[in-house]
Amino acid sequence: MSRLNTKLGGLVVFSIVLLVLFCVTAVSFALTFALLCNERRHRPCSKEGELFLKDDAPNHLQIPAAKVVAAFVIHSKHRKDREKYIKTLEECLAGLTSLEVVQANDGSLLKNCSIRKSEVGCFLSHMGICKRIASNPEFCGSADNWALIFEDDVIINLSHVETCTQIMQALREFPALTPLAYLGFSEPPKNRLKRVGIYTYVGTAPWALHAYAVRCIHAHKIVSLLSDKICRFPVDMVFHRNVPNAGFVYASKTQCRITPSIYGCGLFAQDESSPTGINFGKNNIKAAWDAYQAVIENLATKVCKK
Repeated sequence: MSRLNTKLGGLVVFSIVLLVLFCVTAVSFALTFALLCNERRHRPCSKEGELFLKDDAPNHLQIPAAKVVAAFVIHSKHRKDREKYIKTLEECLAGLTSLEVVQANDGSLLKNCSIRKSEVGCFLSHMGICKRIASNPEFCGSADNWALIFEDDVIINLSHVETCTQIMQALREFPALTPLAYLGFSEPPKNRLKRVGIYTYVGTAPWALHAYAVRCIHAHKIVSLLSDKICRFPVDMVFHRNVPNAGFVYASKTQCRITPSIYGCGLFAQDESSPTGINFGKNNIKAAWDAYQAVIENLATKVCKK
């Protein structure tokens, strides 16, 4: 009996050691994965991006006022389920500007692309609207003018009045050499940030393009950038790597300070199941993983600074 107890005891100890080793390995893997993801998603602007606004600098050094001259929403006609989002967006912007619905491009029409068909359609749709903005002399005649661009699955995080008020306040706060202003984004930049207003910052262009504004005088630069990289990379990746001084707007102090990857970022989120939604369920596994990554990234940033 004593021998049996000894064997069972040894087996228990061995099992505990294996369990500890497994936990250590899992934590190490998770840390490594989180840090690699962070490094990929938060790289600084490329050397090409640093020269993006160089030619515009002498003419637009003063911080201008702000005026919204147009708003566009990209919509696929077969997505009837997203018409409710467009209607709500139209009602929200009624006191600011009219909303034009633009048919999304078919990504299958362009061959030999290195990205998925859905990404091709998204790329061409955003580039097409930027071309319209850049080719309109009324839009580009003043540094004050902005055009808003949305995708058809946006959700408004604030009331209609609050949203319009904060859009205008944010656009007035951005420096003149801010070509893009993100009104909604899936993940905020974490490094090299500059605060320019209460809820307004400037930094590396964040990810996602479901809601943003283009300063019209810089639209030609956006078009040139996208034309050079047409359908080689997703459009949000192109902006992230090549557009400096991008602005982004939080909707509240909660978004600024309390795990924004869970509570959502910006005045606009995507559909309710998206982690960008301000009411996204905190018990969701994806939300828990995002929160864990945020903690690890913050710790890593502090360690690196020391």
